Order: sequence, then structure tokens, then C-alpha cells
Amino acid sequence: MQDVVAVPANEKLVESIERFLTTMDKNLPGAADQYISMVDQLTENLIHLFLIEPADMVNLGGSKRRVVDFASATAGKASHLLTRQIYRKASNAELAPVAANVRELYWPADEHNDHLPRVSFPISNDYAADFRQAVEVCAECRGTTEVPMISRVMDELSDGIIEHFFVRNSRTVNMGFVTRKALDTSVETTRKAVRAVNHKVIGDLNDTGLKHFMGMHSNLVARKPAST
Repeated sequence: MQDVVAVPANEKLVESIERFLTTMDKNLPGAADQYISMVDQLTENLIHLFLIEPADMVNLGGSKRRVVDFASATAGKASHLLTRQIYRKASNAELAPVAANVRELYWPADEHNDHLPRVSFPISNDYAADFRQAVEVCAECRGTTEVPMISRVMDELSDGIIEHFFVRNSRTVNMGFVTRKALDTSVETTRKAVRAVNHKVIGDLNDTGLKHFMGMHSNLVARKPAST
């Protein structure tokens, strides 16, 4: 069994993944559009998971809520525009490495993931142990004594998701200097925004709130059969 980060995939995301992979398997036209649609759906899911839900959890209001809403809108718009700029003219041949990556990420519903489809990537045993320790500490209502550790594991989680779900595929296609620079800036801005929201939420919660927060995220680290 391999420790993985495993993000739940809703029905729309599953459909977009399977459409893209089917288009590629059959070498049909429209693969670039299918991939762009998949990234749009994935982006929406992750913005909700890492920005909207944490902000809702602590009832952020006023200027702080406006910062979260701005970060969410900016991340979504940047992903929408850059994905089209990077991939819209890609041929099926150019998208072959992307499809291979997507196939590795996609974990269809089975008995090992509670019959809930996910997108996943492997993580080290050390990180998995640290994440589970953070969950355990919070479950025991001792989270406020370990805020730096909890913040660190959540930072590593969001950084890994950005890298494996977005950045990794962008490295397989050719793009100009200006587009690459825009992508790098967008990635760094999104990374900082997610970290800032998580640090704010984690720092403001009491032990009961941290128990709920990490409980909500506890299934994001799972064990996956190596062959799945």
C-alpha cells in the first residue's frame, strides 16, 4: 500500500476526467478542450476545499472575508485564462504526457477508497505520519498546543496539490517566456493565498474548532494499493 493525498472527485470532475481520457484513448478531436474543462472543474473543487470552506468554518467577515473572496476569484480567473493560453492549441500527441499524468492521478471508486472516486498522488511515509499525528492531536482536543505543526502539514498538503494537479502537467508542453512567467506568478500567488487562509483559520480556532477542521480534512491522506 502507498500513502497518498487523495482529494474527493465529485461527479462533474469524474465525468470531465473520463471524457478527456476517452478522447485521448480514441485519438478523437477536441482533447485540448476536454482537458481545459477538466482543469476548470478541478480548480473549482480545490478553491472550495482550501479557501471557501475554511473561511466559512470560522465565519470570516468584513475585510478578511473580502480578501478570501478576492483570492478565490483571482485564482479561478488566472487558472481559467492560463489553462486556455497553455493548452488550447495542443495536439493529441502533445497532450499524451498530460493524459498519462491524469491517468496516474485518477483513482476510480473502489473498495479501497470507500467507493468514492478521487484524484491522488503519492507522498512520503514521513509526511503521512506527520499528517496523521496532526489529525490525532486535534481529535484529542490538543490542537492549540501544536498550531505550528498543523500549519506545516496543511502548507505541505496544499503545495503538493498545486504541484501535482497543475504545475506538473504544464511542464510537458511548450510555452513562451511570457506565458511561463505568468504561470509562475499565478502559482506563487495562489500558494501564498492558500497558506494565508489556512494560517488565519488554524490560528483563530480553539481546540474544538481544530478538531472539526482536521477531521474535515482527515480523509485527504489515505492508503492506495500500488497497482490502483
